[in-house]
Amino acid sequence: MTTRYLHLVRHGQYIKEGEFGEIDKGLTTNGRRQAKWAGKALRHLPSPVLYTSPRQRAMETAAIIGETINLDPQVYPDLTEIPMIAFGEPINEATRASEISYWNERRDGAQTTFSTFFQASENSQTEHVILVCHGNVIRYFMCRFLGIDVGTGPLFEPRHCGITTCVFFNDGSIKRLLSLNEVGHLPLKLRTLN
Repeated sequence: MTTRYLHLVRHGQYIKEGEFGEIDKGLTTNGRRQAKWAGKALRHLPSPVLYTSPRQRAMETAAIIGETINLDPQVYPDLTEIPMIAFGEPINEATRASEISYWNERRDGAQTTFSTFFQASENSQTEHVILVCHGNVIRYFMCRFLGIDVGTGPLFEPRHCGITTCVFFNDGSIKRLLSLNEVGHLPLKLRTLN
């Protein structure tokens, strides 16, 4: 086994509809700009692979990043959104049952995805993996990576197209968090949360 760099990218700012923004209408103009800047920040990576959540906002972000770094994104279904109830957040009573049900359906996929990517590479060469996903997915992964109870609440607020990078050496027994929610590649006016 050798080194794996894992780059987690939150999708760009998106058009929200519905009381909780649950209807995904794709990226805003700023979201498309953010994705372009993220692609520029990642274009130096040697031979990366690019995976994306199946949600429209993530797929659009990944497509723009892919254009910038000359890669076709691969859809990875278990990178889809995780509900806030996973973090012990109080939620609207009207949606409680559906959020609990959704999280129960998503939990195994989220755990499997973590186990799949958060380890050293099985290839003989250094590997760069880019995952375009959602703020709650990144929160979940970082809680697991840092050994923090997922149910304690959100660890941080990922910015749109912020980049979090982890590295795994050798057999995975040595791991490091290189950057958390890095947004230095984005102009100040594009550093958005929602």
